[in-house]
Amino acid sequence: MPNNSSRNSSSGSASGSATGSSQLVSLSGDQLRAHFRAQRRALSEAQQHDSAQQLAQHFTRSAAFHHAESIAFYLAADGELSVDCLLAAALAAGKRCFLPVAEREDCSMRFLRYEGDLSSLVANAWDILEPASSCEAIAATDLDLVLMPLVACDEHGNRLGRGKGFYDRAFDFVRTPSASENPPLLVGIAHECQICPTPLPYESWDVPLAAIATPTKLLASKLLASSTPST
Repeated sequence: MPNNSSRNSSSGSASGSATGSSQLVSLSGDQLRAHFRAQRRALSEAQQHDSAQQLAQHFTRSAAFHHAESIAFYLAADGELSVDCLLAAALAAGKRCFLPVAEREDCSMRFLRYEGDLSSLVANAWDILEPASSCEAIAATDLDLVLMPLVACDEHGNRLGRGKGFYDRAFDFVRTPSASENPPLLVGIAHECQICPTPLPYESWDVPLAAIATPTKLLASKLLASSTPST
């Protein structure tokens, strides 16, 4: 299964950083990115490998995975938690799998079909592998499940990405009152050390996560929980 970076060396282990919660609150977005990138890069290659397998083992048993027919994945880089094992399981299960294609000029994003052929992928401007432009495309609104890479997230569903806003633009429609009744389920994929113990800063255009998947568990964000009618 393809992997975008030989530098990947993360796991689901908790961070041993001396930076406490009170210090994190005072950090800017760029400082938070530097902090959490350092945490995931500090984890070993063996931890990264084990975490990817653990993630696949529990997530493939989830209702989110079982019911999804069209799923967006990503190819991990820079210490992101790999979803390669999940992608292999989805392909084996006959699910339609897609990978993001980022447009550098306008920071937009498309999703193109990936059917398991590594040779069909081409490197983009950031040296990240993507499907060729001739591959089948799917509208973001037609995806059932989206596995999203991240630098950090919190239990409220706030996601800190690389700062370019690709995913926020692609899924801006989920924030609107006219959103479809069954929008894609947006799941952030994170090592335990990427979950910020304090609320992350967010902007009005940020698209929240519905859930967070770590190597050991699947967590519904507090935003999702609070929007569910009580019975």
